[in-house]
Amino acid sequence: MLKPIFLIAVFMQCTLCSFPSHPAGGQRALFELNVECAPPLYREAVSATIDELRSTGENAEEFLVQFPERPAHDPVVVLNLWHKSAFDERTRGHAGNPGGKCRDVHYDARQRKIIRILFWQ
Repeated sequence: MLKPIFLIAVFMQCTLCSFPSHPAGGQRALFELNVECAPPLYREAVSATIDELRSTGENAEEFLVQFPERPAHDPVVVLNLWHKSAFDERTRGHAGNPGGKCRDVHYDARQRKIIRILFWQ
């Protein structure tokens, strides 16, 4: 019989890189920012976002992402990027964007490029 602690450890490892084929409405799960963990419809946007972060000297591994549901006819993909500093004990409970690094990235699938980056206030 498997011990409960083992089952919890397995669940924790799978949580950050498991996703439904289409994000559910209102889903607030956080995922690692990498192409392999992204749902197929979001992979191109994630790849462009990682490239953008690297070009500005930031480390993509320091970010988690949420995939808001989008209408099928909308070519713009929005990624909610959470910097790991948002979960730091010193900033926990602060309103807004205390670390200054959380943002939304808007990627236009038709143009195949990022069209807007909005830092959270």
